[in-house]
Amino acid sequence: MKLEDAEQLIRTLSETRSVEVKRWFDPSTPSGKAKLVKGLQALRNFDGGYFVVGFDDTTMQPDLGNVPSDVKAEFHPDVVQGIASRHSSEPFDVEVLFPVLDGQEFVVITVPSGVLSPVAVKKAIDNGSGHLLVEVDNIYFRTLQANNRVSSAKIPHRDLPELVRLCFENREADIGRFLRRHLSGLTPDTFRAMAGELGGRLDTSPSVDEDLMSFLSEGKTKFFNRVNETGVQLPSHGSFEVALNLVGRCNTGKLNREFLRLLDSSNPTLTGWPIWLDSSGFQDASSQPYVLDGGWEALILSLNDDWGGKHLDFMRKEPSGKFYLRRALEDDLTSSKRGPQPLTKLDFGISVLRVAEAIAVGRAFSHAMSCDPESTTLEFAFRWSGLKGRALSSWANPARYLSGTARAQQDSVTSRISVPLITAPETIVDQTHAVVSELFAVFEGYEMSRAVVDDLVTRLIERKL
Repeated sequence: MKLEDAEQLIRTLSETRSVEVKRWFDPSTPSGKAKLVKGLQALRNFDGGYFVVGFDDTTMQPDLGNVPSDVKAEFHPDVVQGIASRHSSEPFDVEVLFPVLDGQEFVVITVPSGVLSPVAVKKAIDNGSGHLLVEVDNIYFRTLQANNRVSSAKIPHRDLPELVRLCFENREADIGRFLRRHLSGLTPDTFRAMAGELGGRLDTSPSVDEDLMSFLSEGKTKFFNRVNETGVQLPSHGSFEVALNLVGRCNTGKLNREFLRLLDSSNPTLTGWPIWLDSSGFQDASSQPYVLDGGWEALILSLNDDWGGKHLDFMRKEPSGKFYLRRALEDDLTSSKRGPQPLTKLDFGISVLRVAEAIAVGRAFSHAMSCDPESTTLEFAFRWSGLKGRALSSWANPARYLSGTARAQQDSVTSRISVPLITAPETIVDQTHAVVSELFAVFEGYEMSRAVVDDLVTRLIERKL
C-alpha cells in the first residue's frame, strides 16, 4: 500500500473483515503484544488486510487522548515485525505505514495475502501474573458475529470451512503460476482455449445477457435521476461502470442494515477507496446510503481532497444479488501533479486494477451471501464512456512506460464476462485480460501483454501495489 492509499483508507475508515481498527495501545506491554498477535494472525488467516491503530473502533474517530509521544518509534517496523514473527507458527512479512490525518500520525500495518496453511500461536503471552492473554496453538480469524459485526477471535467451528477454502485457493494459485512458468511454450491459441476452460467467458442464455444489460442501463438511469434530484453540478468526466448479477443458488438477504454490514465486512478492501464501499459512516449525510426500489443506493460526490482525493461514485446493492457501480474516471478527477487534463488520457494500469478489483469484490460478496460454488456464476458487464479523443497513457505510474499515443475514435466500450464461482481466484488474471483487451482495442488496436496484466492483478490481490 502506498502512503497516499493509507491516508485515504483512514479518511473513510470502517471496520471490515479485512480491516481491524484499534485505539492507541503500547506494543511493549503484554496486552499490547496480545492485541498485535491476535489481530495480525487473524488478518493473515483471512488472507490479508490492514491493522489500523489510533481510532475508536466504534465511532471510527481519531483517539486523540492517548497518542504516544513518538508514534514511529513505538510502532517501528522492526518492533511490529519482531512481535509478529516471534509468536507465529509460520512467519509472514508485514509493512508499517504512518499516514497523517489533520496533522496527526497514525499507524496502518499491511498484512499480505497468500496464506497456504493456518497460522497458529507458537509462543504464549501472559500478563505477568500467570494469566494467559494468548495461548499456544490458538488459531485466530476475522469472524462475523451474529449481527454481522467483525472481530479477531479464536476461530469458531463455523469459520473452519472458509479458512480451508482460502488456503486451498492460494495453493491452486501457486499451481497456476507454476504451470504458466513451465508451459510458456504453448501457442497463444492453445493457451486461450485452456484459459477459457478454466473460467473465461461462458455461453449464457439470452435472458441472462438481457437481464444484465438491462440492469446496467437501469443503473445509469438511476444515477442521473439522483443527480437531478440533488441539483449538483457535475464536472466534465468520463465514466467506468460495472453491473454484476449473481446467477445461482444464493442466500438472498433482507433490505436492512445487516445486509450492508455483511457486504462491508466482506469487502477485501484491496485499495484505499474500494469498489462498492459502504458510506454509512460518512459524516456528509448526502453521501450516506438510502433505500429506493428494493435496493440500497448512494451518491458520493467530493471535488476537494477531504477524502484523500476527488471522487464521484454512484452505487446500488440489491439483496437479490445485483450490484451496480458508476465511477468517474480517475484520469479526469485526479489531484496528482502528474495528472492529465480532463478528457485527454486513459491510464491503462488504473483500468486493469479496477476490473480486477470488481471481480475480486464480487467473488467476496458471493461467498458472503453463501452462494453455491457449483451452480453460481458472476455475470459482469463493464462499460467505459467518454473515451473519444483520449490517448492511452501510463501517467499514474510512469515507471510502466507506454510508448506511442494511441487514441480512441469511439466514445463507449462494453465488455461482458461470466465468472464461475467454482474457479480459483487465480483466473482473475485471465478474466481481467479478456475484459481490458476489448477496451484497449479501440485505441488503434492496442494489445496489452498478459504478463503486464498478470503483474498488476497479482500485486493488487496480494496488497503489494
